[in-house]
Amino acid sequence: MSNDASAPESSGKGLFWVCVALLVVAVGVGGWLGYKYVAQSEILALKEKELGVNKFEIEDLVSKCSVADQDAKKAQRELASTKSQVAALESERDALSKAVESKVGKANETLVAAKKELEACRGRELESQKLKDECEKKSATVQQSVAALQQSVEECNKTVAVFEAGGKNSTDEVGQCREILIAVQKDLAACRQTMIDLQTSDKQPPEQGLSAVQMDRLQVELEACLRKPSAPLEAAPPDVVPAPLLLSAQAEAAAAEKRVQEATATYDALLERMKKEIQEKDVAIERFKDMIKITIVGKILFDTASVAITAKGHDLLDKLSPTLKSIKEKNIYVMGHTDSQTINPRFTYKFPTNWELSGARAAAVVRYLMDKSDIEPAQLAAVGRASYVPSADNESELGRARNRRVEILIAPAL
Repeated sequence: MSNDASAPESSGKGLFWVCVALLVVAVGVGGWLGYKYVAQSEILALKEKELGVNKFEIEDLVSKCSVADQDAKKAQRELASTKSQVAALESERDALSKAVESKVGKANETLVAAKKELEACRGRELESQKLKDECEKKSATVQQSVAALQQSVEECNKTVAVFEAGGKNSTDEVGQCREILIAVQKDLAACRQTMIDLQTSDKQPPEQGLSAVQMDRLQVELEACLRKPSAPLEAAPPDVVPAPLLLSAQAEAAAAEKRVQEATATYDALLERMKKEIQEKDVAIERFKDMIKITIVGKILFDTASVAITAKGHDLLDKLSPTLKSIKEKNIYVMGHTDSQTINPRFTYKFPTNWELSGARAAAVVRYLMDKSDIEPAQLAAVGRASYVPSADNESELGRARNRRVEILIAPAL
């Protein structure tokens, strides 16, 4: 029985200790769980704190990225604008470069044209000097003719004195001799006036065109006054007229007749050679005693405001050249004429006025005849007349076209 009573007591103690153990385990587990909870809370708090800090930094970084992105876009726009400006500057640079090259080219052309014009001016200066020298020679010739006529007058005076003193001849013969004397005196006065005209014309500027036409007219007048005494002298009795005077007058008359015949032959040859051009009214040919004038329409030889001879102009001058080359003991004066219109401003750097244009065109024709046709340079002369010797009215286009011309005058040498 004692054993049975002790058995329940032992099992109750074991149960107690089990409960105690469980309680201890429960307390330990609870403590561990509580510690773990607290630790986890602290960890969560720390994480939340770290997350808060990181979130602020992230937002700050996002804001900075947004600003950087805007700056990048702005920089791209500025880069695109800069590229566009660079392209525009390059285009402008290319345009300026082309403009500079064009201006340099035009400047070079202007320089070349100026050099040519300077050479032409020098040529005209030489021609003017030659013309002056020829005028001086002619003046000397006129003075010699005057001296010869004065001697003839003296001889006639002596003859009259002999007739009046000796009474060897009739009153009619004396009267005839007096008439011869009066005629010679008139011719002497005319020759003196011609000499004065020649000396006066020599002082005028050759570039203003006194030169050819006026000098030739004076030459014709001189020859005429030298020829006039020949008829009464030949009709007079041989013992009345001095032999030297008669021979001189006859020689002058024969020379004048020869010049007229030569001019007629040249005129006929030109008419035959230039028949087509005359029919087309591109060329006109006139004769004045022993002078011949060839008028060429300006558009045949030159383009507007140009001094370069056209291809058609070359052909025309080539047709004229053989006849011109055959001319001896006469001069060939080339005279340029313009209309009254002022020079276009585009060409005034080459030809300030019509004087320069007409002179340059005359010089161009002279150079061509000299270079291509082997005409003796001493026979040639270039004269610019501008618009001051018109052949028609400048009020109409047709009249202005007629005034734009080149004249070639074949006249006795001075």
